[in-house]
Amino acid sequence: MICLGAGVACRDEAEQARETVLEAGFRFSIGDFLKAAREGREAVVNGFLAAGMQVDAVGPGGETALMAAAGAGWNHLVERLLKAGASAGRLNLSGKSALSAAAAAGDLRSVQALAAGGALVTQADSNGGTPLAMAATQGHAGVVEWLAARSTEPWEPVLRLACGAGHTGVMDALLNLGKGSPGLVLDWKNYLIDSARAGHLPAVQLLTHRMPAGPDQVNWLTAAATQAQAAGQGQVADFLTDVIKRHPAGEDGEALAEAPPAPIGELAPEPKSEALGVDAAEAQTAPVSLTGRSVQRLAGARFTRVNCDRMADLPGVLKMIGWEPQVWPVVLKDVTVGHESAEILVTGETPKTVSLRVGEEIPGTGCVIEKLRRRRLYTDATESMLRNASEMSFRRVATGEVFRAEPEVPVLSNDSTALLRVVGSAQEWGAVPGDEFRVGSLLLRVKGIAAAVAEFENRLTRETVPVPLSK
Repeated sequence: MICLGAGVACRDEAEQARETVLEAGFRFSIGDFLKAAREGREAVVNGFLAAGMQVDAVGPGGETALMAAAGAGWNHLVERLLKAGASAGRLNLSGKSALSAAAAAGDLRSVQALAAGGALVTQADSNGGTPLAMAATQGHAGVVEWLAARSTEPWEPVLRLACGAGHTGVMDALLNLGKGSPGLVLDWKNYLIDSARAGHLPAVQLLTHRMPAGPDQVNWLTAAATQAQAAGQGQVADFLTDVIKRHPAGEDGEALAEAPPAPIGELAPEPKSEALGVDAAEAQTAPVSLTGRSVQRLAGARFTRVNCDRMADLPGVLKMIGWEPQVWPVVLKDVTVGHESAEILVTGETPKTVSLRVGEEIPGTGCVIEKLRRRRLYTDATESMLRNASEMSFRRVATGEVFRAEPEVPVLSNDSTALLRVVGSAQEWGAVPGDEFRVGSLLLRVKGIAAAVAEFENRLTRETVPVPLSK
């Protein structure tokens, strides 16, 4: 801000900016400056800066607004703060940088902006954790791929870490990177053992498909199968045992290859043109009751003659034409102002209202409350305050799935049921989460069905793609 000869005007501008911050519900303090950055409130952050807040103001733990924005994945605000002169290389008291925070959050755009701003991509924190390791631990394949290609840090230990965590997207990215390093020796045996011991079947499948042929293959597979069996991972042990049997050096001498597809009631023909799509008049654009309908289950089905080799092809090949929502027996009423407890209606044969805190189990659901909060909702344009909104996140203990509840809004479960159709086929298929099937060269699993969208997962690479309800 240039104020030569206009001191009064500058003071007026700073006062107006301070008032803007206060009107948005923030105090003019470093703590609230970091809070605004953490919430992605660019207009409020701009107000702080215009009112005189230092862009690199440091909180109690050495955190800056840049670190707060990067850790929350607000890449537009990261770019704004860098433009305002924020230091990309500053570290907090734990030795973590904004780039480390962005990598852990999986925000590639922020990682790229911070690296361009001078942050070291190999900066390790006080525990020795680097941005590459942090991204790999969280399963952020895109960030891992970008960092590994630009870092001098050895990434083989990171690959092993990903194998133990079952992050197949990260594994695939690093294995592809390894193709360009002919002299690189990878520890395939321990990669297999780590994945097998942890029970990550997709990771084990990926490794068995990618490991090089050679006399050591059977030894690696046998060691991994033994470790899986000892760890109680029977499904993984059975898979590896089957692979060993089909190995050229295995028990029966058969070639290591995929088993022929099992017959199904109807194989869809390969799509020839857009004319094979589902007619708009047939598409059901609202939830339907699938109870009592005579449809085949998708689990185990194989559409091998369909031309589908990429996850991006899937929405054009598979159409979701109906769904039956499953609703959790949990209705949020309201959260206390201090976020201490919430009034929750538990529906069922005998509906009852209970007051619960974070960490407590919602009666009769097998779910634990993870977060309660009240937050302000603003319009995008003026950021004028509209209302206070309550939110609750609760976790299903058995599966780890997390659901979000808002007041009086039914919570849709990922256990809903979908009605699907392969393009070019009149056959309808009933699908539920967990169903595995094959389309073209892809081995897929129904990951979840909620809010009129079915999500499908590639079993080898862990890529996911949503297929919305047809319009």
